[in-house]
Formats: sequence, C-alpha cells, structure tokens
Amino acid sequence: MIARLPGPDTSTKAAAVEYAKKDPRFAAMLAQSAAYRWPVGFQDDLYVHDLNLVRDCPDLEFVWILREMGSHLYLVDDWCKGSRDWARGVCDYYSGTSKSNYGDTRRRFFYVRRTGDIKEVTCDEAKALVSRVPEEVTA
Repeated sequence: MIARLPGPDTSTKAAAVEYAKKDPRFAAMLAQSAAYRWPVGFQDDLYVHDLNLVRDCPDLEFVWILREMGSHLYLVDDWCKGSRDWARGVCDYYSGTSKSNYGDTRRRFFYVRRTGDIKEVTCDEAKALVSRVPEEVTA
C-alpha cells in the first residue's frame, strides 16, 4: 500500500501505514488517499495530524475532508460548540460555492465510522454530522 500513497516514502508515511494495521478507520482513510492519490501537498495533514487525532480518539467518528492539497479531520458529536462551528465553517469553505474559495472541486467529504466503514458524503451531509450535539451535552 505504501507505494500507492501520495508523497515520498518517509518514516512518517511508514509509521502511518503501520498504525493503519491496528485501526480500521485510519486504514480506510489511507485507502481513499491512495485511490485519489491525494494529498499531493501537505501530506503531514494526513500522516501526522489526522493520524494523531484518530489515535487519540479510539472510539469516535469523524468527518474527513480529503483535498488535493491537504486534509482536515473533525469529530462527529463534538461536545464543544466552538469546534462544531469551526468544522461547519471549514466545510462551507471547501463546499465549492464559498465566495472565498469558489470553484475548488478538488476535495471529497467522508464520514469515517467507528467500525472503519467510510462513506463519501456531500458537503451538507458533512455539515450535519459535525453539527450533531452529543447526547450527554443535551441530557
């Protein structure tokens, strides 16, 4: 798999591939990255930052934005309103309709489930997922 992933074959990339053997969520993310050959630039977004968040949140789900030039990973059911607002704003920015970033179609939105299932979703579906409030916050 490592040869199909974007970027040079570094120890960082190798460590990400090794971790994916233990976590089906991250394995699914790497499979999508290999399929699209993205990110072309800013691979540390995936191999370092996304990996760290997935590893630090072993039982959680995410919205993942895979872009030609990087990636973004946000918790689903985040207890922090500010984090939910930020994630919605980033989704809007990469929606392809934002006046600040109009026409950027080199991105995909994914719902990464606890089980490792990954599903491509629309921007609106991604925004709905990152907008969910955990039950313990509303109880």
